[in-house]
Amino acid sequence: MECLWLDAVRTHKPITKEAAHHLKERKLIEGKAPRYNIALSVAKKVQQVGKYTKETGLNRNTMKKLVLQLASNAGSDGFKRADAFEIMEHILPANMTNTQKLSNVSNMLRAMHADGFLIKSESGKSWFITDLGRVELES
Repeated sequence: MECLWLDAVRTHKPITKEAAHHLKERKLIEGKAPRYNIALSVAKKVQQVGKYTKETGLNRNTMKKLVLQLASNAGSDGFKRADAFEIMEHILPANMTNTQKLSNVSNMLRAMHADGFLIKSESGKSWFITDLGRVELES
């Protein structure tokens, strides 16, 4: 039965709460309903690490470095949220909608602003790297 459930997860078909609980307990799947993914350990065994990475997206620190590099490249012109979305839309989890991806990018920019890595222009439409952001980028 597990094989059928795992195949359903792999092909993005719905599974029951009981099936999800069982597979999560055995550490065969990750994520939250209804967007489960096969676990990394399973992906390695079936040689699907590339697909796993595409499905789950890159980790937050990697995406943060990418945004800092964008900000550094933009220099005194700054960058817009659309620029950040353009570079991140294909590295966010494949099972997210474009609206969810845009929201994720917005949340990341706000978090990086709160952490002191980015500042906004007076109009609020452009983002710039801070000295702290440059230090973080180089680390």
